[in-house]
Amino acid sequence: MHIIEQNNRRSYGENRNNAPCSFICRRVLGVRGLRIGVISDTHGRLAPGREAVSLMGDIQFLIHAGDHYHDALILGQEFQLPITAVVGNCDPGVNGPKEELIEAGGVRILVTHGHLFRVKSGLLNLYLRARELGVEMVIFGHTHVPEIEFYDGVCLFNPGSASLPRHGRAPTFGVLEIEAGKPVPRIINLE
Repeated sequence: MHIIEQNNRRSYGENRNNAPCSFICRRVLGVRGLRIGVISDTHGRLAPGREAVSLMGDIQFLIHAGDHYHDALILGQEFQLPITAVVGNCDPGVNGPKEELIEAGGVRILVTHGHLFRVKSGLLNLYLRARELGVEMVIFGHTHVPEIEFYDGVCLFNPGSASLPRHGRAPTFGVLEIEAGKPVPRIINLE
């Protein structure tokens, strides 16, 4: 496992899967040539999620940006990968974090589903949250539309949906590589 430090406050509690439940958790990853799989909005359809993870290549870590939180736990277990996952708007009653703050290869990353920041109406609120937390990147979902945008030194990365793409798009997932302390995100079509 490539997690060097994990600082999840026990006082916030853990769910029965030992997943952190605090609003923001910190995990520090320090691996040269870090390659991270990124997926979102699987909505209980695990077959496309499994296919996406299989096509990600040699990844050291998996990030799931919500909807459905339990899909992330299953995929992480099946592929024996450490995961970071957040709950989304379609995870009612699920005891998981709404945001995760990680540091991967020297890049500070916020993972959130995006619904709390109204990303379907624009990315300004998400960008402002990134600036508030001092992160270089935000990974989010919710829109089911793949997107990579750079605003004033902040990368906003939505891998789209491997299960339920919108607007006639192909199913997608993402791969994030950290090169020389910089995030290099890519969107990959599943079909």
